[in-house]
Amino acid sequence: MAARKTERSDEMQIAERRHASADVEPARSNRAVKTVSVSELLGPSGILRIELDGEIYTLRLTRNQRLILTK
Repeated sequence: MAARKTERSDEMQIAERRHASADVEPARSNRAVKTVSVSELLGPSGILRIELDGEIYTLRLTRNQRLILTK
């Protein structure tokens, strides 16, 4: 029974965090969001290297038309 109370308590904490972060989201959603086509973003190679805080990430398009981001 104690394990169930802990599980519910954890679920409640997660729900509370989601609710708290939802209060912040509307301010972000007021910003304009840019849409870019995959072909424009990745170019003919189908690969894009992204640098973030000195780390390089690779975004690539698979044969099944899915995007994969790797570090």
